[in-house]
Amino acid sequence: MDCNHYTCIGPALLYVPARARPWQLPDNQAMPLPPPPLRRHSTKANNEILLKGIMCAAIGLAVLLAPYFIRSPGMQGIVASASVVGWFALVLGCGFMLVYGRRRLTGRSGPSSPL
Repeated sequence: MDCNHYTCIGPALLYVPARARPWQLPDNQAMPLPPPPLRRHSTKANNEILLKGIMCAAIGLAVLLAPYFIRSPGMQGIVASASVVGWFALVLGCGFMLVYGRRRLTGRSGPSSPL
């Protein structure tokens, strides 16, 4: 039995001609790639990213600058010990704003990307 001309389906053998087998391509022919998908972000999604970026950056700046404006020494120490959180919020907010800017610069066309 020639495996190139027969396909086994259960206990029966089914003959499939070579030209009717689209799952097998000749050795010298590669399957073409599909075009990359276009991702179009809505205006609402872009505005939400910008709002998240502004809010996170504002919270980060508030946490980092608050110890200089608080008069109570105990409260200054508490807020100053949260400076890592402030830096994280500031960097996260700047990242959101960079994503918003990148989306605005690329426009509505172009291949999709993770951002």
